[in-house]
Amino acid sequence: EKDLIPKLFKVLAPRFQDQNGGYTRMLQIPNSKEQDRAKMAVIEYKGNCLPPLPVPRRDSNLTLLNQLLLGLQQDLRHKQEANLHSSHTAQAPKT
Repeated sequence: EKDLIPKLFKVLAPRFQDQNGGYTRMLQIPNSKEQDRAKMAVIEYKGNCLPPLPVPRRDSNLTLLNQLLLGLQQDLRHKQEANLHSSHTAQAPKT
């Protein structure tokens, strides 16, 4: 641990001297072990020389809010189609 003190003052302190907070990034990593499905994470320093870890994208279409918005859009579309259909039948000339 004593070998990390020089790194703290020679590498990390100069890197973050002009930054006000947000020095690290934490990402959840999958745990596929069958016995233990505890959530695990990795912490990385921002601005390190390694490539950044990829951020997994969640399928946001399955969230409750997006499902409710999808249902609202479908309801509005059906109402517009019904109004359009009823206005066309009302305007049709009688023969």
